Amino acid sequence: AAHFKVVDKDVYELKCICSEVGGFAAKQVEWVIPDALERLRETKDEACEEPATWVSPKFCAGGARGLQLEMRVLPRDRAHEENPNDSSDCSVLLWGVEGLRLSGTLVVGNECMEVRHAFDSKAPCLLPRVC
Repeated sequence: AAHFKVVDKDVYELKCICSEVGGFAAKQVEWVIPDALERLRETKDEACEEPATWVSPKFCAGGARGLQLEMRVLPRDRAHEENPNDSSDCSVLLWGVEGLRLSGTLVVGNECMEVRHAFDSKAPCLLPRVC
């Protein structure tokens, strides 16, 4: 099993290098969460205290490697305790490798945000309460 992890990592790096060499570095990434609405309804119906979390596979974009998206949905009671005037309860996080500086536009549903972030391997680029 460890051998396959090494091979998977090598294949991932090779795909990124081929993409860069071929001039096809992705400038836009779309992440679709299968059955997202159903899973979101289940999360909101459950009486849980921890946020529901979805994590994308790692990807390359704009010449950067090792990017990963995360979506967190706060339980409704907790979301409204923190800010009763805000109906949003979803946050989006973008993880990147240490030393990466990134700027661009992140679109979540109908929301569009300009982001600039320097990654340090401990803190992601956080977009709180976006949906």
